[in-house]
Amino acid sequence: MRTAKLFVFCAVAYSLPPGRVAHSANYHNCFHAEVHTVDSGGTSWQGTAEDYWTNCDSLGSCNAILRRARILVDRPGSESTLTLYTDEDTGCVDWSSAFTGSLFSISVETASSNIGGTTDILVHDDPSYFGTSSDTYITTFQNANPQTQNWYVGNNGGTWTTFAALGFSAYRWGDYLPSGIKVYAAMDESDNCSSSAHWSDSFDFLTSGRHYIKVAHADTDCGLNHSKSKFVIAHEAGHAFAALSYGDRPGASNGQEPNVLNDHAVTPNACGFGNSYGIDTKEWNSLGFREGFAHFVAARVWNNKSANGYFGWMGDHYDLDWYEAGTDWGGRLENVCCTSSSSCSSSWTSAGTNEDWLRFFWDLYNSTAFCPNDPAPQPDIMLDLYSQTRLNGGLSSTNYYSRMYAASFDIAPYNCFDNAVDSFAAVNGISN
Repeated sequence: MRTAKLFVFCAVAYSLPPGRVAHSANYHNCFHAEVHTVDSGGTSWQGTAEDYWTNCDSLGSCNAILRRARILVDRPGSESTLTLYTDEDTGCVDWSSAFTGSLFSISVETASSNIGGTTDILVHDDPSYFGTSSDTYITTFQNANPQTQNWYVGNNGGTWTTFAALGFSAYRWGDYLPSGIKVYAAMDESDNCSSSAHWSDSFDFLTSGRHYIKVAHADTDCGLNHSKSKFVIAHEAGHAFAALSYGDRPGASNGQEPNVLNDHAVTPNACGFGNSYGIDTKEWNSLGFREGFAHFVAARVWNNKSANGYFGWMGDHYDLDWYEAGTDWGGRLENVCCTSSSSCSSSWTSAGTNEDWLRFFWDLYNSTAFCPNDPAPQPDIMLDLYSQTRLNGGLSSTNYYSRMYAASFDIAPYNCFDNAVDSFAAVNGISN
């Protein structure tokens, strides 16, 4: 059986003075994670920064609300142990005990329930596990004084930073996600550690409302610091949110996005890096659709709705409005990867970069010009677009744009939505 990791803290003891009689008391406790990121507070070439957790790269300066986190209060005597969930807006819980002068054991778990009314998050330590267990990391305050209102866990570590970032991601998206979904996040400390939502059986339970992700957690074996990278954490959550939204619909099936390949090697190509790929390499549109949408989910977690925004990725800084320092149509694909319209036809065909797809989804989400009498698309419409693209089927490694464009006619809440898809695809160079 897997066991939860336990962290124990001792608080200052509190007891009744001699001769004092115990009376019932009500307590109000609030819980926060001491988080430390490595990708907060950056700015794009336009000087744009993200809107949330901007100061969390500064050690010891960022305490994040633990939203709907599971709290266990072990009360003395015959009173039962309480299982509580913090308020998602404040991180607080209210409880009572007849023993006002007693000491308590208060535990906080990396488990949350019904964030945004929909989403459960569980952080555990086994990337090979695909069951339904709620094993978690636990911090326990022994001999705790319940009159202390604020409690802090995490000590600036990656585990609680990941949990808090996932909770905030669900908080930002929960209103638009299916009810009852569960995201299991494993801390990967192996010597070949990685962050992923696409490995082993991670996609095999979508129609049951479960998805699994893993986050590289730096230790003596793992040299990746993704458990402190808020954009990476929200990106992996983005894969899960999109896939679970699809999996909740009639006709959905378990499994990854079909026929996604990252082996694009058509020249000329100034955006290729051997056999590896990244946010700015030229790839087939199947990969751009999949990764670009997860990037978009992360972008919306950390940025408010606006034409401008910031995206941090692996130490680099990206603008959500325009590629690099350019404002010409065609995105990175047409302005960097291959720049001559007369000789780039083959190089551009069915290709794109993940950052171009990110900006396409962001532009579409913020669009107003094509539908002046209607509101810009809300997050539910964006999830509809992802899901309908998969539900329509017929997907190959090279046709994800055309299949997505066809899906835009099926889900459009107003008849100009497909025009916005077509135009912003051209702006960002993903419709070749």
